Amino acid sequence: MLDLRPNHYDIIIVGGGLSGLTAGYKLLNDPKMTFKPKVLILEADQRLGGRILSVPLPAGAGFSPNARLDVGGQWFKPENVHSMNLIEELGLQTYQHFVLGKRMLKKGSKVKSFMGTPYEAMVSGMAAFQLRRLLNKLKTMVANISPLAPMDYKDSASLDKVSVASWAKHHAWSTRGAEALAMAVETTFGCNPKDVSMLFFLHFIAASEKGLLGAHPKTIDLGIVGGCHKLVDELANRFVALGGTIRTGAHVQSIIQEASPSPTSGTGTGVGTGMGMGTTSTTTTTTTTTTIPTPSAGLSSSSSSDPNYCICTDTCSTTSSDLKELFTSVTVRTLNNETYNASYLIFAAPPTALKSIQFSPPLAPEKELLGRASMMGSYIKAFAVYSTPFWRSNQQSGDAFVPTTHTQLDAVSFTEDASDPGTGVYALAVYITGARANFWAQKTVADRKAGVLSSLVEFFGAQAAQPLYYVESNWSENPYSGGGPFATLPPGVLQATFGLLRLPIYRIHWAGCETSTEYFGSMEGAISAGVQASFEVSNRFNATRMLEQRRTVLELGIRPEAGGSAIPTFVGSQTGACPEVKAVVAPPSPLNMPKNAGTTEQPAPSVLAKPVAASQR
Repeated sequence: MLDLRPNHYDIIIVGGGLSGLTAGYKLLNDPKMTFKPKVLILEADQRLGGRILSVPLPAGAGFSPNARLDVGGQWFKPENVHSMNLIEELGLQTYQHFVLGKRMLKKGSKVKSFMGTPYEAMVSGMAAFQLRRLLNKLKTMVANISPLAPMDYKDSASLDKVSVASWAKHHAWSTRGAEALAMAVETTFGCNPKDVSMLFFLHFIAASEKGLLGAHPKTIDLGIVGGCHKLVDELANRFVALGGTIRTGAHVQSIIQEASPSPTSGTGTGVGTGMGMGTTSTTTTTTTTTTIPTPSAGLSSSSSSDPNYCICTDTCSTTSSDLKELFTSVTVRTLNNETYNASYLIFAAPPTALKSIQFSPPLAPEKELLGRASMMGSYIKAFAVYSTPFWRSNQQSGDAFVPTTHTQLDAVSFTEDASDPGTGVYALAVYITGARANFWAQKTVADRKAGVLSSLVEFFGAQAAQPLYYVESNWSENPYSGGGPFATLPPGVLQATFGLLRLPIYRIHWAGCETSTEYFGSMEGAISAGVQASFEVSNRFNATRMLEQRRTVLELGIRPEAGGSAIPTFVGSQTGACPEVKAVVAPPSPLNMPKNAGTTEQPAPSVLAKPVAASQR
């Protein structure tokens, strides 16, 4: 029966970033939902958006009141199906990223212009030939890696044991090739290449950005007029208008999967045999975890090797009296002593948040390893705003690069034109990444500004020294979002943990850009993961409610009348397959759903001839 406690929700979403907001909005706006769920979003920060942050320009300085600077995520691609559908659905406008003109590279003490990729511009002669060999070798490896199962690659075990730096040392054929890989890693992940698994590096390229290896771009990135905060605000406003609830400043401390009180003993310690949304009994529920083995990453969704770890699927043979029914609700407690209860939970926070939350029963060792080992890298993003895009008159694109082998005294890793013509803001975005970001993070804001402007003058001339406005965001200072644009894995983790990356654990489902198999780590990945999680949970929620309704009808003694039935239909069967839900583990992907369901078949990703961080941040 329905749980009428004031802090009870049907679904709780942990994380109010783009993925969590998308999941919440889709759950409440899905016309196929037979029952409308009561949904709560818990966000640890005092604001929504996660790794999206748009800051306003100062009032009275001649800027449009709608002008914002995206110091977090900024760019989408036209082929990002979920993003483009959502942007259109929410009535937002986009603009094209300006990329025409020469790109700049600092080489030694000199600055040179080039066309193409920065990696190729770093080398010449025999070194250029060796770099092309290296890139072709990497492309061949990437082509044979499945984003859905990187551990199935023939050399996955050995590749996951070594870092990018170690692999490059033995396969790059030249120091310039190793430097090119180091530049790709530091600008994209914000990490030192010796800290990044080679298998993770290849998996990222296969799942997100093949352009990292230097192919020419096929499409131009798109920004949202007025800033990406409009996407966050519109999702949040519509979610609340549809009946959803949002709590900011709600830092989750524990997530406890609990059992309903036994309907026969009334002690609260038994395993309930019924399905559904919990109970209104006032008997205290006691959660027993000492005898529950944690699941293994090697288990499939229909594995019978561990009867305690069963999530209903088409092939599930457990019945409602088995230990599968041990957990029937989820209780969430926050640091400010608030407690919430739900039937299902979507975890949409970064994997680095796992290590600060107590789970009961404990997560599998592999899942705990994922939380402990994930790292966010180091990233500082700054903007210099000007009255005109003067660099364009010099046939410059705004792209500039400083190799990682350069001295850290250069306060720039790379730059790009981040102008928003829709609001009349002309700006150069500056990214300081990896070891360089760690070095400059120790300086004052004034020192960083002076360093950034000095580098911009080297690339774009004296006009760059006098911006109308300067602003920056050091993402490493954010305790909730971390440093880089997405979590990165060191050697020895991906192979062991990938099997549990997206697999629901009892009543907990997973979202976030790190769980997406397409456009991993990007805003498109965050949105598609939110869509997928809402799809999984809505299936389970609908099926559970249908079964609960059917059980209530039977308990009331209603019998079918002639020519019809008073018993609602439901997913599953009374015997054999679990009646709670049909195919919630690895369900048919919503990527194959028609556009009016929010998604379409997604084409292969286009490629970029610049670090992915510049396009996906």
